[in-house]
Amino acid sequence: MTTPSSDIGISDIWTEAGNPSPSGGDNISFGDLSRISYFEGTNGSSTYSFNGWGRYGNTSGANRIYNLSAQNTPQAMNDFGNKDYFYDGTQFQAKLNFNNQLNTPVFPTPPSANDFSITVELYDSTQSYLYANGNTGAPAQSSGGINFEQASTTPLIGILYYVITIDSDPQGGGGTTDVTINGTNVFNGTSPSFGGQLVVDFGTYGSVNTDGNGCDINITFS
Repeated sequence: MTTPSSDIGISDIWTEAGNPSPSGGDNISFGDLSRISYFEGTNGSSTYSFNGWGRYGNTSGANRIYNLSAQNTPQAMNDFGNKDYFYDGTQFQAKLNFNNQLNTPVFPTPPSANDFSITVELYDSTQSYLYANGNTGAPAQSSGGINFEQASTTPLIGILYYVITIDSDPQGGGGTTDVTINGTNVFNGTSPSFGGQLVVDFGTYGSVNTDGNGCDINITFS
């Protein structure tokens, strides 16, 4: 779902974040709800018993929900209008796409020698809490992809703190690997080979902003 674009109430902001519908006796702090992040709730440190929107919190907004700015005070209810808290699997998706342009070897080299295996993980800004992950094989002379979000469950964190691990076949590999996330090229260099491993991560190559489609990772082997 999406919060209303106008006449937004605190209950709209509360329930969009996956919190149970408030009852008449609940005392909800708008300040806490707007500032603390998903990872300070029950899916992280459990400092709080609910999901917040992360505009400030213990990481000064580094884990805020998409389409919000980092801000401590003051907070405005209208800032939360027309916002999505979770990936929905349609407009917002987390996708890993690959294009392996290497040739399939011929005998006596095993036909899988130029295949790769890819694992993607998304974390909070401190790399303490994993919130989305997936993996796929990338056979030679093939292309494909996977979705690794869970609709209405995976939080739409506004900055992508990614860790991508690429493993090569013990009998081959090599060439060049190109990794692009949401249109930003984060890595272009030597592919792993002969059982080696390549890790492309935000700590080394920089984080990338989530965009209006979510997270789109494209990896090319050539």
